[in-house]
Amino acid sequence: MHNAGLSKFNFVPGKRYRLRIINTSALLSFTFSIDEHAMNVIKVEGMMTKRHTIHRLIINVAQRYSVIVTADKLVSNFWMRADLQIKCYYAIGIEHLNPYVKAIVHYEGANYLDPTTKRWADNLNRFNNCIDLNTSDFKPFFPENVSAKADQTIYLNASIEKDASNVYRAVVNGSTYAVDIDNPTINQILFKNQTLFQPNQNVIGQFNTSQVIDIVVYNGVSGEHPFHLHGHTFWVLGSGPVDTKADFSKLNIFDPIKRDTTTIPPLGWILIRFEANNPGIWAFHCHIELHVEAGLVARVIELPHELRKLKPPDSYVLNHPILIMI
Repeated sequence: MHNAGLSKFNFVPGKRYRLRIINTSALLSFTFSIDEHAMNVIKVEGMMTKRHTIHRLIINVAQRYSVIVTADKLVSNFWMRADLQIKCYYAIGIEHLNPYVKAIVHYEGANYLDPTTKRWADNLNRFNNCIDLNTSDFKPFFPENVSAKADQTIYLNASIEKDASNVYRAVVNGSTYAVDIDNPTINQILFKNQTLFQPNQNVIGQFNTSQVIDIVVYNGVSGEHPFHLHGHTFWVLGSGPVDTKADFSKLNIFDPIKRDTTTIPPLGWILIRFEANNPGIWAFHCHIELHVEAGLVARVIELPHELRKLKPPDSYVLNHPILIMI
């Protein structure tokens, strides 16, 4: 909406406020901040963390954070900022967007003039690198035991390539995911006990027993990829920039953060670990909408014998007749 008024958040001096922040963008990451107000991160995608103080919050597509902000400044008005990280992704027309989104934090008792405050002036280098906040800075409030090693390691190469028709496609290990609504994978498992799948179904793992799985994803393009795993949270054990590789001897298995969406740096890599113990067919995909539509999706199948025991409600079957197709 053009020329809309700015959102306003009313603060009472001396009180503390919990802000739940989610990036609902289809394309870009943001840097969120409030002038002159530090933020204490206490939650990352539903996982409680020990407090960590920041001035700016890098938040990629589909990521969520909870922060505590204290209204401890002189009564006034302050800019709340959400700056697009436009260098992290290329798209036609992006140069026409206003990259600097603002709202107003209004202290009770202040006038109603626009703020005159300045943005935080500390080092911005990390905020221009298209990466998450440093995961080593975040510690789980309730640490969990992380398996010393995985039962299986899956390596993925995520990229954007031209197909035979000169059309750009997203690929995982050379294959573009395609949806087949007439013969969905779940039908093949439930009604046909199928274990072999077409390349474009992008099934990267089938686990008949509970296992600990590592996934290493290499990013083959110069833009970031916020990857999200359905049905799970995962431990982020390591990541690195271009021209580096995952070093399994240097992974943090003592107190890693657990989340469900993490950023793979441009031309870099990420290593995650999760427990494959949830019956279902779970997508692991880039959360940039264009990349999902272009096929940057992989899937894991877990405990299919348990999945077959689950029965959808009758009302669901009536509304989704495709489920009864054999």
